[in-house]
Amino acid sequence: MFLIITNHGNVLIDTGMDPDIIENVDEAWENDVKMKEENDVRECLKKLGLKPDDIKYVINTHFHHDHVGGNRFFSKSKFISQVAEYRFAQYPDQWYGDRYRKKDFDYDLNYTTVEGDVEIVPGVWALLTNGHTPGHESIMLLDVPDAGNVILSGDAIYMRENIEKGLAPGICWNGDLAVRSMQKLVSLSKLMDAHIIVGHDLEYWKTLPLSPKKYTK
Repeated sequence: MFLIITNHGNVLIDTGMDPDIIENVDEAWENDVKMKEENDVRECLKKLGLKPDDIKYVINTHFHHDHVGGNRFFSKSKFISQVAEYRFAQYPDQWYGDRYRKKDFDYDLNYTTVEGDVEIVPGVWALLTNGHTPGHESIMLLDVPDAGNVILSGDAIYMRENIEKGLAPGICWNGDLAVRSMQKLVSLSKLMDAHIIVGHDLEYWKTLPLSPKKYTK
């Protein structure tokens, strides 16, 4: 999860896992999932003096369970997702369907769909980076104070090693598209002098200033 504070409202990228997993791990789609109370999206916001009602926009990079499990807490937010992802999450292909749990996102929320690369608020762009899923989107941030331009890859790039070796992420709906999306982000990072923050590299994450600290380059 990432929180972006802008003059146009607070923007939250993804909502993490369903905190019910803390008490009943069998409800997770993988039994080895572990979650602490401090990882509940509401607890994360509380450390920053915020609550779900303070979030104007929620951008779901995609609808896998570890990215939308807290959606239901944001009843006053406007949700942004790619139309291809929203459609697929409702009726996924059978072989890929266990990646999605309707009870994570199927609530009466303000879902708004976009197509392709779209500016959400000034300086915050949603970029179509499909392959990991049919409608995965990454986020590009422009002129972040003390950080410059930043790309939040989401699961379009799992590890720094994916970039170094040109490998698609471990779970792919379409491997060819996944590699092309990774190349898109790497090219953008060079053109825009933007740092890429990858999605699932635990060792890399240990090198980053994590909340409640702000990100700096």
